[in-house]
Formats: sequence, C-alpha cells, structure tokens
Amino acid sequence: MISFEAPTELATTIAELSSDLWSELLPSDHHYVVGVHLIDEDAMQQLNQSTRGVDAPTDVLSFPLFDNIADLPDHDAPLGDLFVCLPCVDEDHMGRRECLIHGTLHLLGFDHESDHTAWDTARHSLKE
Repeated sequence: MISFEAPTELATTIAELSSDLWSELLPSDHHYVVGVHLIDEDAMQQLNQSTRGVDAPTDVLSFPLFDNIADLPDHDAPLGDLFVCLPCVDEDHMGRRECLIHGTLHLLGFDHESDHTAWDTARHSLKE
C-alpha cells in the first residue's frame, strides 16, 4: 500500500489512487509513504535546472530513496518525494492522477527513458 502525504489541493486525486492500484507492484503487507510537494513554475524551473540541467519547468520530479523496486525494504518505509507543479500538469493535460502515477513509478525505479519495456509493463499493470 502507498499513502501520499500531500497538500489538500490533491486530496481528491489521491483518494482515487486506491491501494489496489499498487497491489501488482508492491507487497500488500507493507506500507510505503510518498511525500508530495506543490511548487510554482519558477521553483520547478530552478529545481529542474539544478538536478537535471534542464532550464525549464516540468510537471513532476521524483526523488527516490531507493534505486529500484528490488531495493525496497521488507518493512514499512518512505519511498521518496514528488515535487509537482500543478500549472504545468494542468497545461500538459497529463492529469493529476497520471502525474502522481508517473512520479511514483519513478520512485519505484522505473524509467521510461532508459527502459521502455519495464516502464510499459509496470504502467500496464496499473490499468484499471
């Protein structure tokens, strides 16, 4: 199960991300926590520049505590943090739910840029 510690602006979206959604990827007897931080476009641009060398805002950045899903501890633990820029999310039409799923997959070690197959397989397992 994953719970999101996030501002109220995302409460409805987070409520939609039921624990069943993650049951294909995570052990059901553990509780993992994701910190979600809302930042504006200027802060996101600065964070994106300092961490990825990209001088532009983006919708979501993930900062995992583990390299991949195999490294997750076999007990309750934090997964890491997501930084979300809602103006970018809304502008990109990704949708808040998709943004949180996308960012959380990165926290679990999946990377669509380096391993399309693993990303697609994980993403497919989340289809309701």
